[in-house]
Amino acid sequence: MANYGGSISPEESKNSFFSYEGEDSNNISAKDDVRKKLNDDIDEFLKAGGLIEAVGMGITSDPPKKPESNYGRRPI
Repeated sequence: MANYGGSISPEESKNSFFSYEGEDSNNISAKDDVRKKLNDDIDEFLKAGGLIEAVGMGITSDPPKKPESNYGRRPI
C-alpha cells in the first residue's frame, strides 16, 4: 500500500510499473513497454470520449492567496 506522506518504500518503488529502479533500469525494452502502456491508455481515454487540452504556462488551478501576517499571533 502506498504511503501518501510524500515517499514510498524501496519495495514499493521496485514493484511499481513505472519505476526504473532495479534490475531493468537500463533495459530499453522495459522502457518501451512503459511507453506502449502509456500510449494504449491514452488511446483508450480518447476512444471513450476524453479530450486532451494544452494548458498554457503559468496557469494553475489555485487562485492567488492574499498574503497573511502571523506576526504576534503566538499564544502566551
